[in-house]
Amino acid sequence: MRCKICKDKFKPKYFRQKTCFEPSCILEWKDKVKDKEWKAEKKVLKDKLKTYSDHVKELQVIFNKFIRARDNGLPCISCGNPNMKKVNASHYYNANNHYAVRFNEDNVHSACEYCNTYLSGNLIPYREALIKKIGLERFEYIAAISNDTVKYSIAELIEMKVIYKDKIKKLQ
Repeated sequence: MRCKICKDKFKPKYFRQKTCFEPSCILEWKDKVKDKEWKAEKKVLKDKLKTYSDHVKELQVIFNKFIRARDNGLPCISCGNPNMKKVNASHYYNANNHYAVRFNEDNVHSACEYCNTYLSGNLIPYREALIKKIGLERFEYIAAISNDTVKYSIAELIEMKVIYKDKIKKLQ
């Protein structure tokens, strides 16, 4: 067997022994193990320190990535441009003012950066295309719930992050 630190051959005395009996190798291996344990502990501590808004921001990034993956290859929902240089996840009802539909898949579709950013969603053609895509009944449902007050718990946000990560994996 070879030492994990110095790469010299040695005969292990103990089961699952990773290093030779050189003191420098043993100390270096001990430091590596401590670093690995500290990184794992630090990750847990960081997760505990996350605020509600940190979880919302993380979920928004994951959700937008899912929308771009779901609508991959489709043209811009607002202008119909099939050759989008940069694809945005465009919300018909604004994500900041309409929290109830912020993470609703019927409310968010891929759009070119020009329509989404510079034309504020280009909402008139967006509305027409959205009704064609999801139907009038689902569009009216989004409109009905768009002004509801919704406050997700941190557990719900974490669960939605897991769900959308799984959906992204299935699409790729």
